[in-house]
Amino acid sequence: MLLPPPFVLHRNSQAQRSQNARAGRAKPRQGRLAARLRIEPLEDRMAPAGLVAYWPAEGNANDVVGGHNGVLLNGLYGPGFQGTDRAFLLNGSNGYVRVPDAPAWNFGANAFTISLWAKFSGLKRDDIGHPQAVFIGHDEGGGNTNKWFFGYGGGALNFQTNIPSAGAAFLAVAPFSPVLGKWYNLVVSHSGGAYGIFVNGVLASAVRTPLAVPDASAPLTIGQAEGLGFMNGSIDDVKIWNQAFTTSAVKASPNPAEVGHAVTFTATVSVNPLGTDTPTGMVVFKDGTHVLGMGTLNSVGQATFSTASLAIGTHAIRAVYGGNASFIASTSIAYVQTVNALTAAAARVALETSATNDAALSGAPAPLPVAQERLPGTHRAAANSLGVFRPTGANAPGVDAFFATQEHGARRPAVLASKPAVRASIDDAWNSFFG
Repeated sequence: MLLPPPFVLHRNSQAQRSQNARAGRAKPRQGRLAARLRIEPLEDRMAPAGLVAYWPAEGNANDVVGGHNGVLLNGLYGPGFQGTDRAFLLNGSNGYVRVPDAPAWNFGANAFTISLWAKFSGLKRDDIGHPQAVFIGHDEGGGNTNKWFFGYGGGALNFQTNIPSAGAAFLAVAPFSPVLGKWYNLVVSHSGGAYGIFVNGVLASAVRTPLAVPDASAPLTIGQAEGLGFMNGSIDDVKIWNQAFTTSAVKASPNPAEVGHAVTFTATVSVNPLGTDTPTGMVVFKDGTHVLGMGTLNSVGQATFSTASLAIGTHAIRAVYGGNASFIASTSIAYVQTVNALTAAAARVALETSATNDAALSGAPAPLPVAQERLPGTHRAAANSLGVFRPTGANAPGVDAFFATQEHGARRPAVLASKPAVRASIDDAWNSFFG
């Protein structure tokens, strides 16, 4: 049984007002009204587990999760990726965000994910060693110093590290050709000994390496690193997690399906395929906003759920992975499942069975020598639930009208009025067979 979320009573906070604005809610009035008490779900004001820093760029450079507040230098705030929010608007020459150093981004060999949205306003000549855009970085300066940054140069996205004893490394190099004025969700993640870069939720490149991320004693920067790669464009919704990035997908069999027949949905939760980690936990299957059921991920990161209760029509099915301490939650794109009325062949078998059962009840010879057992179990259960036929020796429950006399000694089944599409399908099959 689904229970409502816990609720809390609290005053508006700056972080919540920022989140409300991003969700399209009206901002509270300033002054005494802004401090009035509200009731809202607890989960609406709690950061997801594993999210250690989040800069939404809503008119300031504050970290609304970890309190690692920064300052925007030589930049402005422009439209964000959602269209109704704000973003860091950088000039490509000296604009960037500076955040005081903190242990939250001393990743070492641990799992981490950095996610952000980027839009280019202009492009210039560059190479991979002199990138035209650094989205985020942590460096002690140019040359052979401790540093890491996520950037774009030489026609490719990459995650660069430099350890003085080992030198520079360009990891998970992913060819990339951005369109000016278009927003892209860019992600770099490390887990299970592998680094991966994702563009709009799709893995673009991955590499397996034992290299760890060096710790730099320096500020975190958004929009440039070591005085290079000043971003010409916008950066929005910068997030740092101490968990592995996941993607979810769902498919079904069969598709299309017939009403009353079982459909099995399979969700697959994936991480970097070159890594050694496998996601664990639960997946919720949804039809729109309606919860169909849940499944547990197995040893290959898959969960299944079966149902025969889908109505005729199309259904937008999503798999929602809740994540855990090691893996970020993710939701699949909608998978369209089609459910059709019973085919003429299936309806005809059910009708033949109905006639045989009716004859058995009356003691008359069976007009159609078809036994109920000929109907497959799934068909038989579905037909029973819809009142298509009566089990041998007893009336089927829930049928509002039973049979109307037809020629050939057979009798016509009546389907519940709440199933008009199924009834029409059976009527057509009946008329075709006995007409």
